[in-house]
Amino acid sequence: LIASSISKTYLSKDAGKTWQIGGKGLPRNLPISAIKLIKNILFASLGNRQEETGQIRGGIYKSNDEGETWTKTDNGIDVKSPITDLIEVNNDLIACAGYEHKNGYVGLYKSTDNGKNWSKYGLEDSFCRFITQTENGKILIGTNNASLFVSDKTIKNFTQIGKGIDNWETFRVAGNDEDLFATGNGIWKFNSKNNVWELIRKSNSIDLALTPDEKLLTFENNQILLSDKQKTKWQSVKTITGDYALFKVLNEKLIIAGIAGNGAWHSTDQGLAWAKYNLEGFERASIRTAGLSTKGTLFLSGTLENAKTFRSINKGKSFTAIKDLDSLEVWDFATNDNAIYIATYAKGVYKSVDDGLSWKPINKGLKTEKEYVTATSIIAIDDKNLICSTLGKGLFISKDAGVTWQKFNNGITDENFWTLYYNHKTKFIASASPSGIYRIILNK
Repeated sequence: LIASSISKTYLSKDAGKTWQIGGKGLPRNLPISAIKLIKNILFASLGNRQEETGQIRGGIYKSNDEGETWTKTDNGIDVKSPITDLIEVNNDLIACAGYEHKNGYVGLYKSTDNGKNWSKYGLEDSFCRFITQTENGKILIGTNNASLFVSDKTIKNFTQIGKGIDNWETFRVAGNDEDLFATGNGIWKFNSKNNVWELIRKSNSIDLALTPDEKLLTFENNQILLSDKQKTKWQSVKTITGDYALFKVLNEKLIIAGIAGNGAWHSTDQGLAWAKYNLEGFERASIRTAGLSTKGTLFLSGTLENAKTFRSINKGKSFTAIKDLDSLEVWDFATNDNAIYIATYAKGVYKSVDDGLSWKPINKGLKTEKEYVTATSIIAIDDKNLICSTLGKGLFISKDAGVTWQKFNNGITDENFWTLYYNHKTKFIASASPSGIYRIILNK
């Protein structure tokens, strides 16, 4: 038996009664996504669904000693391709690539020499999640954005099936008092009269932002795009090399764009002009999120080789790294008059009451001390009420400024959520998940 976590691989040779550490040669920051025994050789694909920086996406390794030691065997595979599954067909190896976000090539890879060399092999731009062979010999491939494909055992021609399956994973919801917008295989607007979502732009962007002057921002093919107020016309306002962008509107005069592999950029004129922050050696990082305290302190958080969070007290002219958050991957910020809160990868929620100088975990009811829970997004309703979303445990609410948490999942069938949107005026909350968008209006 083989079990894998983000940092370690474990082996058991007695049906799980005892375990020992194995996996020598595997990278320590990525779990095994699939493992197959093919011709007495173990092949493992690596890809972390929650790792979106694009720095290391996985690869393929093989072991000849039942998983104790491994060697890399993925020549020809894009270093940024997240490998999700493997199969042997007609003495060839087929690998799937693709989670939610396109950092590198997504689709299929094929090897005809037992994994030594690989080449791209169809279904490009389909986020391939699994591949399996049915009892009658057909090959079935599941994707994240195009439903299912089927092929005969030659795997030369693919037929799309299952188009009626609801397959709309959303990442971001943004809005105002009247309109809602979302990303999920395109950019969508909610038609409140008919209670349906309508596609307003075909797009490969994972994120969007609504500017204070009612325009939309998105990022496609190394371009920051800005719409008009009607959301029908778009213009390129900045060319920046990067795999994707994550936006954060902090106020009417400051919008942050974290570019994967190209640092943090900001706009002070509602998205028309953009300039890059100087993070002193962290300029090639993937900045995930930003925050702004009520005192005007700016925070930027992202990953390069390790996660770091930076603090600026002079409007971004200079930054210092926060030691308390070193190697802690921050996914979101929320602020009120009394505190700053962060949602983190694997470590739940943290709180600062001294404008971000020091931080303490606040996870009672959310996670145990030894439990790994990723809090993906957090919103501050007021000085006491908080809501956070997680991967694997749904939504949580705190009514005592984070001292305790309780589940907030009535009517929710999904346990994984990426982002939250909150309208302070209407008390409307929307949450984006792999199965779509959930909404609720808080009791006033």
